Amino acid sequence: MAARRSKARSFANGWLRRTALQLRPLKPKTVAIIVFCCFVLLAAIYAHIRIDGNPDFTGSLTILDRIFDISLAGALGALTFSIGARLSRILKLRFLSVAEELSFSIMLGTGALGLSVLALGLIGLLKPLPVGLLILLFLISLRSELKKFGEVIQRVLIAATSTRERTLLSALYLLVVVVLIVRASSPPWAVDEVIYHLPATKSFVEQGRIYALYHQPLGNMPFLIHMIYAVCLLAHSDIAAKLFSLLLTLVTSIALYGFSVRFLTRKVGFAAIFGFLSACMVVEVGVSTRIDVSLAGMLFLATYAMIIYLNTQDSKWLFASAILSGFSLGIKLNALLWLSLLGAMLLFESIVRLRMGAPRVLKTAVLYTLITLAVSSPWLIKNAIWFHNPVYPFLTGEVADLDNGPRYFNREDDLKLDAHFDAARKASPEEFQTLKTKFDEAVETAKHESQRHPMRFWEYYINPQKYFMGDYHHYPSYLFLVLPLFVLVPRTRWVTWLLLCSVAFFLVLSSTSWIARFLLTIYPPLTIVSAYTLVEFSERFLRRRADLLIFVVVGACLAFQFIMDGKFISNLDHLGFLSGATSRSQFLSSIFYYPPIAFINRNVPPDGAVFSLGGEMCYEMRRRYISDGSWDGTEWRRLLVRNATLDDVHRDLKSQGISHVFFANFYFELIAKTGWPKPGGSRFLGTTRYTDPGRILEFGPDYTSLRNWVTFDQYRRNYLELMYTDANGYEVYRLK
Repeated sequence: MAARRSKARSFANGWLRRTALQLRPLKPKTVAIIVFCCFVLLAAIYAHIRIDGNPDFTGSLTILDRIFDISLAGALGALTFSIGARLSRILKLRFLSVAEELSFSIMLGTGALGLSVLALGLIGLLKPLPVGLLILLFLISLRSELKKFGEVIQRVLIAATSTRERTLLSALYLLVVVVLIVRASSPPWAVDEVIYHLPATKSFVEQGRIYALYHQPLGNMPFLIHMIYAVCLLAHSDIAAKLFSLLLTLVTSIALYGFSVRFLTRKVGFAAIFGFLSACMVVEVGVSTRIDVSLAGMLFLATYAMIIYLNTQDSKWLFASAILSGFSLGIKLNALLWLSLLGAMLLFESIVRLRMGAPRVLKTAVLYTLITLAVSSPWLIKNAIWFHNPVYPFLTGEVADLDNGPRYFNREDDLKLDAHFDAARKASPEEFQTLKTKFDEAVETAKHESQRHPMRFWEYYINPQKYFMGDYHHYPSYLFLVLPLFVLVPRTRWVTWLLLCSVAFFLVLSSTSWIARFLLTIYPPLTIVSAYTLVEFSERFLRRRADLLIFVVVGACLAFQFIMDGKFISNLDHLGFLSGATSRSQFLSSIFYYPPIAFINRNVPPDGAVFSLGGEMCYEMRRRYISDGSWDGTEWRRLLVRNATLDDVHRDLKSQGISHVFFANFYFELIAKTGWPKPGGSRFLGTTRYTDPGRILEFGPDYTSLRNWVTFDQYRRNYLELMYTDANGYEVYRLK
């Protein structure tokens, strides 16, 4: 009994000592900093509520509103780190550097938080209170990890300022980050993010649930990162969504440094971290809510974990790699190509180098595949239930009707569309001939003037604009120009694997698509290879001036990126928007698609609705709208299939409450000039599956686009009244 009392007293005394240490008084300076930060945060919340998304607001409160955006993105970063740190602890991952710990924790946490928000959305609870309670539950259960996050930040600061050289490099990195924050702290305006990335997410938030999107097919694809964007939209902060995208871009750059520290050298790591952020394509996508850089980062960390497993045979890293691979498939389906290459590396290394037996290799491969599919399965299962196609809209194309279960366009529908086309031809033969001439000229332009050869990698440098699709200054990484020197330097196993996988990915993807942005997946691994090549070449052939050469090459790449950043900041007046001198609507007024949207917001009655064809960038439209974001005129085809005549189409639109049409008069010519097949995976949509081969022979492979053009033009001339037109080719019509 005495021994028990003694043990109890010892436990109580120990608990009291630990509690006293935890509750020891804070230094006055620390207290002052905490009080000041709380005051600023409360002021930022007040400003955010006061402005409430008013697009015409100007004034000094705007600065506090931007602080709110940055704070929200930072808070989500801390939350994802905490969730990922707990997962890392469950997996018992051992990190060799703070960069490794930060990058793996935040990416793992991002995936886990995204799936948690998806779960709420699927049961109809994508609303402020349930999501707030979810976050509160995470915060309560992850208190120790939140404390650890503060400790990690302290370690980062100590490591970053441990030497004079590191202090200078850290200051340069901080400068890059500040410039990118300025770039990201602006209203969303990049084409893709206002076509579907944010509009689809906004639809989920407005409905308070994840549901089958009939008018926005791309919103039915994997949307893992968008679930974090949904949290930002629930807080009425789409700028915070852009800042979170930037955060994942920066995390990816940190992961490159962590990889270099573990497998190469710190010097390679510094060259990689700056080389990655010097690529215009990385930055232009990273400061928007597009997800290609986030996908590249998640896939790189899956590869990173796989390499650690192959290097140590520690199965915990294999599990981490599989989980990250599942998250990658939850971001974008084309992750499957890189994961296939990763699987090939796993099999080759296991069989050839590690000499594993066939049963063990098979067991490892099956386990890895099952974990990956299990993590990504919610996105596939919901589409299998809603559309009877787990990878909708690929393979089947978009649905023709969803009211009585998914019904896809069939041969009978194509005959109806042909009948509409024939009727329009007969009704206006002269107009048809005019459009046919324009169409043929555009097709010839596609054949000759706009020829693209995506496998000729040098064309991305000498003629990059041919490989842009709705993009601005998506120039490739100029650090990649040192890659030919790789043959002159010693080769390491993992750098060679990164290069081989990148080359294979490039060859396969460029054989199916010419859009340069889709190659962002290989930017992290190729940046590692390029940085390693530059450092090794410099130290091997220019020993005394090696550091100077590295600094000049990376600095030149970074300087080019700074010039592009300066151009955007100046031309769009980012600083004016940040200071409150210009409003959100004034900031957007210089973007080519915004003036007609502003016209609609001013002139279309609140109870009116808009049918958009060619003017898909409708995120800022404050009226109900139906927009067609596809190349195939799906919304227009649905109308034609449901109705026997254009009179019926007109009545159908009115019955839906459509009062106006937003049209880009260059839309059909642009489609024809783009060539066939269309970019963005259109060859996998099966759009022309039921098209009459005779019509394709008569009118060309892009006959379906001509059919849409002729029928809509007939409708436009007979049933619409022009209200607005501008120099960019946009038109707004009123239904007669």
